[in-house]
Amino acid sequence: IPHITWCASGALSFLPFHAASTFGLEGADSVKTSDFVVSSYTPSIAALLHARSNPSAGPAVNSSQPRVLVVSQPATPGQAPLPGTVKEVSAVGQRLAGSSTLSSLASENATVSAVLNAISQHDWVHFACHGVQDRKHALQSGFALEDGLLSVSDLMKLELPRARFASAMMTRRSSD
Repeated sequence: IPHITWCASGALSFLPFHAASTFGLEGADSVKTSDFVVSSYTPSIAALLHARSNPSAGPAVNSSQPRVLVVSQPATPGQAPLPGTVKEVSAVGQRLAGSSTLSSLASENATVSAVLNAISQHDWVHFACHGVQDRKHALQSGFALEDGLLSVSDLMKLELPRARFASAMMTRRSSD
């Protein structure tokens, strides 16, 4: 079974990604994250990189250079601007320089379909965008992208043979 390490911040750090499920969705068989991956969590990219470079510090994470996808939305249509995402993407790139292969989808290129297509080709993904939390339908929570919402439900449908790490820095917007 593949292993994925989650790194969430802010309000997202309270979501149990390892327990995401289709339980209760009308017409759907119950499918949960743990059916597909073993999950773990890290408080920061720095902590994960330290663990990767020091095998005695914890369980090994894929030792080859990871392929990293960075998704950013500094000006998502219909949302408040997030100018800090530009600086964040630069910081992620600097931190991972030489230890990974970095790809990015930003602004108008960060569409739901483009991100869904790119994720399966990468080991790690980092989101720098608005997030939407749907308290009534948790699987409809997700990331606000250029042309719509990339939901937890959308992500659960993907086959992610390379998946190892996911992180997100975003603002939160609730949907009741």
